[in-house]
Amino acid sequence: IPIDIIWISADQKVVDITENLDPSTYPKKFSSVLPAQYMLETNAFFARTHSIRVGDVVDLSTIIK
Repeated sequence: IPIDIIWISADQKVVDITENLDPSTYPKKFSSVLPAQYMLETNAFFARTHSIRVGDVVDLSTIIK
């Protein structure tokens, strides 16, 4: 299943987005262009469909204690 990776910094901002990664890229490794504390894997094109952009703030308060 192709995925997007949304890279999120420690201060909960989107710092990079890697779109439409196909399983055929395995075992290639991917990383954010800026330091990231978290990564969120979603279905491919989720970021584009929901207008998620670098710099957006993510509220992780309900899942990180």
